[in-house]
Amino acid sequence: MEQPDVPKGLEVAAARGQIAPCDLGEVTYYTGHETLVPTGRRPGMAPWREALFVFMHHNAQRPGAYFKIPSAQVMEIGVEFEI
Repeated sequence: MEQPDVPKGLEVAAARGQIAPCDLGEVTYYTGHETLVPTGRRPGMAPWREALFVFMHHNAQRPGAYFKIPSAQVMEIGVEFEI
């Protein structure tokens, strides 16, 4: 299974001259975050499935953790969806 490491990838790219050298401790990473709200008002999915889907989505790993980005360098931009 692949385990991406964005800071390590940037370090390798800078060493190869593929990107401009920079201080990786000063980089800000922007990630997205969705908050799902089960409303039961939209047709097509049973209410219990909506609740289960929202529960599973809530327990998913944050993008910063998945990509091994230091939490102090992450800026999360979020949006709320009703399902």
